[in-house]
This record gives sequence, structure tokens and C-alpha cells, in this order.
Amino acid sequence: MRKTLSGWVNIRRRQWVSFRCLFTIEIKQVAPRTQWKAIFQDLSTLVTNGSLVYPKQVVDELKAGSMARGYDRPYEWAKKNSKHATRHGNLFSELTEVMSHPTASRVVDPNKSFGVEEADAYVLALAVHLKKNGSSVTVVTEESRSTPQKLALPQACGALRLYTMNVEVFLQDNGIHPKVAPLLPHTPPKPRRRKPN
Repeated sequence: MRKTLSGWVNIRRRQWVSFRCLFTIEIKQVAPRTQWKAIFQDLSTLVTNGSLVYPKQVVDELKAGSMARGYDRPYEWAKKNSKHATRHGNLFSELTEVMSHPTASRVVDPNKSFGVEEADAYVLALAVHLKKNGSSVTVVTEESRSTPQKLALPQACGALRLYTMNVEVFLQDNGIHPKVAPLLPHTPPKPRRRKPN
């Protein structure tokens, strides 16, 4: 099931739970803008075949960012695919489970008191829901740093025994962005010879 995308759960196949970073800065780091159209088409295929999903709150976060920047292709893509990608709806029992967890609940920033609600807890709730239903779930995120106030999404996933993957590896693993060099073991450069004086 190499050609499946984000959000992402399935019974005998992998499912991916998308996170907002997939559509923002990180995609810019992985591929030039000229290749975005093909990447978004492949991501749409993953949504259509059910292997890429995301909660409605991801779209809301992207919309808030889009309003500040004007036209935003990632937001437009997420909005266009939201009917199928957000089909799992509101998962209140799983959200309650996430927010009751002593570690994972720290994924919500307690100091944020305004603006669009953060999607992190909803991403976790969706991933928990899919895992409970027998899917192999991976959350795609570039977030890595926790603060004393807020736990980074990968650490919250670890507390809930969920896998995570960064955007570059996700695109490579799904055969979406073949222009990215395959992951190879690091080979240190050969030492240079010094010329004799």
C-alpha cells in the first residue's frame, strides 16, 4: 500500500493522521513550489482511498493562518478534501481519553486563551480512535520541541503508544515525492590529504 496518504488509518494497511505542518513550512523545505501540484494530487489520492485523514480542527488552523497570508494553497487543498478526510467527525470519548492522560494532555498550551483552537489534541483523539479500530496509525508532524508549558506532539504520541513520522520521510515512504533522495546510511566524507610543505 505504497500509494496511500495521510490521516491515515486502515485495517491491514497503514493509515496516516495528518497534522497541520504537513501543509505549511515543511512542504516548502521538502519540495520546490513547482512540484506542489503533483504532491497535493498524490495527497488527495491518499484521502480518497481512505489512508489519509485529519480532524476538522486542522482545517480551522490552516484557515486562520491563510487569512493572515491571503491565498494559501495548503488551506485550499485541506478544505477541498475535508469532506472525506474529516469523515470520522467529533470523537468526544477519545478526546476525553487524551485530555485525561497525565502526559498526553500537556499537548494543549495552557497559556493560549484566544484564537483558533489548537488541533493537536484532536489529532491525537483521531489517532487513538483509528488505533482502537485496528488500524496501524502514524501521525505526521515536524514538531519536535516541548516547552515547560506544552508537550510536543511526538512526545504526546509516545505517551499514547502512537507512531510518528516527519513530512520528508512520509512523502518518501508513500512514493509521493521521488525527487527527494532516498534515505541512506550516513557515510562520513573521506579525509583530505595534506600536501607536504
